[in-house]
Amino acid sequence: IYRGRLGNGSLVAVRSFRLKEKHTLESLMQYIEPLTKLRHRHLVSILGHCIVCYMDSQNVEMVYLIFEFISNGSLSSLIY
Repeated sequence: IYRGRLGNGSLVAVRSFRLKEKHTLESLMQYIEPLTKLRHRHLVSILGHCIVCYMDSQNVEMVYLIFEFISNGSLSSLIY
């Protein structure tokens, strides 16, 4: 997980991962889109995503999820 800053100055956490199985862009979007709409006071919101595909196909190589950044300790300490 990386810490970053958006153009508007807000801090974000970026989680990157490489997919073990082959997924098409469409199938991955069906999974990610509902997650980006979840909002709850005990959940860290997904602000956005970046999907990297192979040049010669629609198979997804890397996924980056951008979360709101929670500072000053762990998420569990913030909840409790």
